[in-house]
Amino acid sequence: AVEIIIISFMIYEIMVWIKNTRAWMLLKGIVILMAFVVVAVLFHLSTILWIADKTFNVGVIAAIIVFQPELRKALEQMRKKNILK
Repeated sequence: AVEIIIISFMIYEIMVWIKNTRAWMLLKGIVILMAFVVVAVLFHLSTILWIADKTFNVGVIAAIIVFQPELRKALEQMRKKNILK
């Protein structure tokens, strides 16, 4: 039960952070891209799947670089919050 509470709290905080930053637009774009990947899996489109695989590897690093100011701000806010209050 404690694990579920901790995980749900973390997911809630991440969702609030995403909603309050420009990450919301990025998240909507990622959902659309994932829908295309699902269609590619269903129809066995190997070239699109290969491109998606290579893009995902680079995309994680690119997202960290693009959202570095927001990540720093979120970490600073987490430090200021006292979870035990």
